[in-house]
Amino acid sequence: MVSARVRAALAPFGVTLERDGGAGPRPNAPALHALGALPPGSIALITGASGGGKSTLLRALGDQLDRQGEGVRRLEATRLARSRRRVIDLVPGRLRHALGALARAGLGEAGLLARRACELSEGERWRLALAIGIARGGTWLLADEFCSVLDRETARGVCAALARWVRSGTGRLVAASAHADLAPMLGPDLCVRVELGGATSLRRGLPLRAPSIRIEPGGIEDYDALASLHYRSGRPATWTRVLRTVSGRRTVGVLVESRPTLNAAWRDLPWPGRFTRGDKRARARRLNRELRCISRVVVDPRWRSMGVARRLVEAALSSRPTPGVEAVAAMGAFNPFFERAGMIPYPAPVSYADARLGDALEHAGLSARDLIVGWQADRAGRDPLVRRELRRWAGSSRATRRLVGQPWGAIARAAGVRLAMRPVCYAFAG
Repeated sequence: MVSARVRAALAPFGVTLERDGGAGPRPNAPALHALGALPPGSIALITGASGGGKSTLLRALGDQLDRQGEGVRRLEATRLARSRRRVIDLVPGRLRHALGALARAGLGEAGLLARRACELSEGERWRLALAIGIARGGTWLLADEFCSVLDRETARGVCAALARWVRSGTGRLVAASAHADLAPMLGPDLCVRVELGGATSLRRGLPLRAPSIRIEPGGIEDYDALASLHYRSGRPATWTRVLRTVSGRRTVGVLVESRPTLNAAWRDLPWPGRFTRGDKRARARRLNRELRCISRVVVDPRWRSMGVARRLVEAALSSRPTPGVEAVAAMGAFNPFFERAGMIPYPAPVSYADARLGDALEHAGLSARDLIVGWQADRAGRDPLVRRELRRWAGSSRATRRLVGQPWGAIARAAGVRLAMRPVCYAFAG
């Protein structure tokens, strides 16, 4: 129904309404056909001045694909700005699937999982929108006003995450933006330029232009500058070498190498008996002589999904001072950059102390994940069986003995984190 007010406003100018009630330019048919014919794994970018018809063309494509029964997902970061739901709750699917989607979108940072969407930066909301699109699946991803309000560094990171996902599968991306400089960041197979008045021009096969970065020796102060971005913000107990990734004058990524811990049961998988023979002193000398541990890898959020972490690990392996290198990654199952760099993954074994405490928690009707919530941890500390097993667990290893004498809730929270985390161990033997 068209109101009398609308008719009165348009009639003096000779403007007519289409059957769907819209007044405005029709999308260019050749451009619409070219976009609809994109093969799997392709990217298209619609650019042009504001008001030229980019959004109209994208909407027409979406309507056409919907009529054809194609699986269409629309990336809508602006809606997330009003959402108070937490990040991990917004990504559909089973937990492992959701965490993997977040990692692929460049949000594989533990500190962000419980943040509310409305608390995220614009760049993080675009990455969250991408993670939701990845998790939901679909044949087509459509993104209007793509990266319109982002600074160029953040936009480059979002483009890299999106392009990597599209190229690795059978999906297609069509993004519309007034920023033509997104083309070298996405490397689109098709670029549609929409001029004021509705005329369009098509260009194919625009090259991807990777940013220039270099990897060089750094210092612990480089890690300190980025430490707050890591879920374990404190310094590692030791450090023997620091590598940093630099773009221009900015440090965008840091890797820290440390001396290995004396005891790690999983080492017998890649190096059977090598570091378990002899007395403690002999083992310590052999470990320090033959092994280094990558204890921290942290990347500026704007540069995630651009291969910075993988390249740092590759650089560390190629210039390693010892025959062997190891690493333990809490997010290894969802963000396997150590594996991509050439390291071999091994499952972390469950210790006897952890297994015993897990059985006690199950008997009390609790899970390890419950204990990371403060009031649940305090509740666990009031159960006599759990309290006894928490005391035994805290005194079972050097790593946890510092907890002995702490309040029960504090011990329970630490135990919950330890038992719930199933890291992936990595080894590289030259």
